[in-house]
Amino acid sequence: MARITIANWSRFQHYKHRSPPWIKLHRSLLDNREWVDLPPDAAKLLVGLWLLAAEGDGEIDLASDALAWRLRLPDSSTEAISRQLNELHVRGFIVLAGCLHDASTMLDRVEESRVEERYRVPDGTLVELEPGVAIAPTSGNGNRTPTRSGTRLPDIQEHLAAVLAAVSEERVSQVGADDLRRVQAELVFAYWAHRTGHTKALFDPKRETRLVQALKRNGGDVHQLLYAIDGWFRDPTFKRMADEGRKLDGIQNIFTDQERIERLADHQKPYQEGKPHPMAVKYLGAAHPQEEVNDSTMGGPEAR
Repeated sequence: MARITIANWSRFQHYKHRSPPWIKLHRSLLDNREWVDLPPDAAKLLVGLWLLAAEGDGEIDLASDALAWRLRLPDSSTEAISRQLNELHVRGFIVLAGCLHDASTMLDRVEESRVEERYRVPDGTLVELEPGVAIAPTSGNGNRTPTRSGTRLPDIQEHLAAVLAAVSEERVSQVGADDLRRVQAELVFAYWAHRTGHTKALFDPKRETRLVQALKRNGGDVHQLLYAIDGWFRDPTFKRMADEGRKLDGIQNIFTDQERIERLADHQKPYQEGKPHPMAVKYLGAAHPQEEVNDSTMGGPEAR
């Protein structure tokens, strides 16, 4: 096993130039939603890595069996540890080097149904989309290749690109409410990840549930959620926290409740004027709820 480096190690220093090194974990843990959302085994492993890293100034250079022994884990768990390390790498908690390879490559081996054929789409896209052969929703009976919860951003982008192709080719009609909510939530997640820089975040069940619930509360107004992301960067609360060195820009921070979503979206003049958000128009063909739309259009009244 190659060297493991703790990301942002300097943040954990409490008293420098002490022997042994001191580290602080309590506030970072309690306020870190990414850590709270980790699978229990991975969350426990990260705490152990933080403690071990204190011996090497933020770095751990141990073989798999030695790491398992130091963490008091059975030898048979080394394969599971490798998967958990990749999970922590993808989420930005640690940096892996050497024989573990990049975590994105390792995940390609673990995840099923990964699409290999890729190409770049023209400028003006949400992020650098890499569309593949995923099937866009075509009916309300679940006739689609779903983007699985907990996958990486490129997988979400892949599916959105397929939806874009289906919309442009007019192959989408009579989309069921559940399918539509899922695609809308994917779009909001991808846009959030791009705007906030959390490109290694995963579209897990907690994030999906929060976004879907927000869409149900506001009648399926995906534009409002997209504008709320834009408005977060103009909000006095966010600016004050940024000045204090805190960056609480997680999905749970932005989409706390409907009142906050409305307040954030209202920071954007296009939203006040009832204009549709460009991302929703591009990827879902969705007009603003205040405008008249055909019921067969994704984002139309029948879906709300």
